[in-house]
Amino acid sequence: MGPQPRATDDPIATPPTAAALGPLLLALSDPSGQGWLSADALARVATAVGADEAVLATASQSVLYPHAPDEAADDRGDPLPLPDGAHRALLTGRSTRSDGSAGDARPSDERAAATAWVPLGSGQGRRELLVLRRAGPRPFTDDDLSLLDALARHLDMTLELHQRNTALEQLATWGHRLVHQRDLDGVFEVAADLIRDITAGDRAGVVSIEDGTATLRAHRDLPPAAVASWPRPVDRVNAWPSALRGEPYVVTADAGDPLGSVTAGASTGPESRLAVPVMRDGVPVALLYAIRSGHAPLTPNAIVVAEALAAHVGAAMLNAELYASLVQREQQLSWRATHDPLTELANRELARTRLDAALTAEAPGQVGVLFCDLDGFKAINDRLGHEAGDEVLKEVAVRLAGCAGPHDLLARLGGDEFLFVLDGVADLDAVADVGARALSRLSAPLAIGGERASIGASFGGVVGRRGSGVTSSELMRDADAAMYEAKARGRNRIELFDADAARRAVERLELRSDLRHAVDARQLRLEYQPVVRLDDGVVVGVEALVRWHHPVRGVIGPAEFIPLAEETGDIVDIGRWVAWHAAAQLARWREGGNPHLRVSVNLSPHQLQRPELAAELRAAVDTAGVPAAALLLEITESAELSGAAAALGELGELGFPLALDDFGMSYSNLANLRDMPIRWLKIDRTFVAGLPTDHVDTGIVRAVMALSSTLDVQVVAEGVETEAQRRALLEVGCRYGQGYLWGRPASAEEMTGRLDEMPRLRWRPQASIRPSPGSHRKNPPSAAAVDPVG
Repeated sequence: MGPQPRATDDPIATPPTAAALGPLLLALSDPSGQGWLSADALARVATAVGADEAVLATASQSVLYPHAPDEAADDRGDPLPLPDGAHRALLTGRSTRSDGSAGDARPSDERAAATAWVPLGSGQGRRELLVLRRAGPRPFTDDDLSLLDALARHLDMTLELHQRNTALEQLATWGHRLVHQRDLDGVFEVAADLIRDITAGDRAGVVSIEDGTATLRAHRDLPPAAVASWPRPVDRVNAWPSALRGEPYVVTADAGDPLGSVTAGASTGPESRLAVPVMRDGVPVALLYAIRSGHAPLTPNAIVVAEALAAHVGAAMLNAELYASLVQREQQLSWRATHDPLTELANRELARTRLDAALTAEAPGQVGVLFCDLDGFKAINDRLGHEAGDEVLKEVAVRLAGCAGPHDLLARLGGDEFLFVLDGVADLDAVADVGARALSRLSAPLAIGGERASIGASFGGVVGRRGSGVTSSELMRDADAAMYEAKARGRNRIELFDADAARRAVERLELRSDLRHAVDARQLRLEYQPVVRLDDGVVVGVEALVRWHHPVRGVIGPAEFIPLAEETGDIVDIGRWVAWHAAAQLARWREGGNPHLRVSVNLSPHQLQRPELAAELRAAVDTAGVPAAALLLEITESAELSGAAAALGELGELGFPLALDDFGMSYSNLANLRDMPIRWLKIDRTFVAGLPTDHVDTGIVRAVMALSSTLDVQVVAEGVETEAQRRALLEVGCRYGQGYLWGRPASAEEMTGRLDEMPRLRWRPQASIRPSPGSHRKNPPSAAAVDPVG
């Protein structure tokens, strides 16, 4: 940088006066250029005081950095040793002079005869100097220094204004980087840059405050020892008391670390340190640190701008946290859309998506699908309640998950159905291996609600070749078909989908389709099986059993098509048809000489959930002209009764007797037997088959009879086929039976002939009995009233 032009070449210029500085001070009030003091303003200063050169310099510790007025502090020139005169000026805050002797080296021309050092700024750590040089024998006088001090005070105001404007412009220019950050780490990194830049600091840091702990989140040029000292409790941060008041913390110190070791080991000399709190609702959530080394204090303007930055950082933190919460919420919604909330497994949609992706992937191996449906879950749910059922499902999910590989997916499709997507299996045997492991894991008893329960599962497996065009829907359908085959073959086993399974699956789908038209096409028929009194063989009733006369496949039994009807919902129409036709046939028998006879029909759980059921059944008996007491309604023990209490109560009030079918095959809820209008128990044929030789079956039948006596209900034994079984049942107190011993199910016409041949009840008029709500347990009718046997 060259010397500035002088106002005159006269070697002995007239000393300036205060009046001569007036125009200069006015000009300095509106500085221009990139620096805080323009080159033109420096030239005017030099002219006003009769100097040959005027430059700016920045002191840092024992070094002086001269720079031109249009140069930023970061672009300063080569450092020079700090002259004694400059040191004195910085320490005293007063202008000093030197004559060029040793120790007063000048920032430029070594031939200078006199130099004036004018400190700029306020406070003990001032660092800016205005350096004036005069060549030749023209030393600076005391009057010169007084005028220069007056000039310096004006320049100080200009400097402060410039520094504040520069910092605010920088904050405005770079502040947008804060609001664009979508995570807190990004906010803290930008904040560390900004706090250092706007305070002209040497080092900087950003500390977050959460749950009483201060954590260093970002820093600039802090040494490893300082970084390693974080996190720490807030009471070990010296700035914390000021932060609680919402005030900045400013300190100038030598050794030690008054900011709580934020800069430990960073410097051995004097430092000025600033900690500005970032407040939210009156509570500090972060601290912004700035550190200056050496004789370089943090000015009031820097603190004001740092506080403005803290407000920006607080807003940016809030934005980042809001964005993070929105992202988290979106992730939660996405997770919920693809996962089962109870077991936290994938749901059907995610399973289908993963299966589609696996089928189209260019990878070795094939894709396996293993369908799982629990056996006996409904019984556990009925016996222990839905909360226990949920615990069972969660435990099953854990056990099944242990069978899946790292690239496999386990999903819960709904209810008690699960699905494995096995990516990269070699063949069906590999699918079967997974199923075998799953069966083994499920075989261990479950501890639920203080009780031990056992559960099984039926598995259906299939494989699909990648790129073959097979779809996820087709694989899931085939695995489902194989699973139903496993249930049909005894449950708690694995079936694999092959050519035979494909044929059966197609047949099953065709049956489902044909079943929808069976009622309208008049393909359903009723067959009847008598219920007799065991001691004398007198017929007391008949059970109506539906058969499907398929036009192609012939007669299809209920064990085959009723489960399909349950799945499709056609069971409702079928059940209604059975009730109407059975009631009509009963009316014909009663008019033909069997006035005591009753008929029983089976009710589906689907029917029990329909509010129209009671009205439909009442219409059936009213239309047929038979009493409601003559239509016995059978419900299976495994049916969900807790949700059907209202429907069963309404049926009881209308006079329909209720029977619990297949008793002993599931987990009966004794509260159902006690509180609901159950009049009959039908012992399942499984326990009758072992009579009289099987002591276990005999003991079970005895227990049922004891229970029936306590509850005042009648018992019918199903599946009676031998005379020995009939006698064994009589010995344990059972009065009624049903089975092949008295004939197989027959058509209405054939049953009419049997009724004429079999012993009939002696008719004895009975009072009309219609139980009032709750009366079926308080004052139970006699056996004769329930079943009018003479």
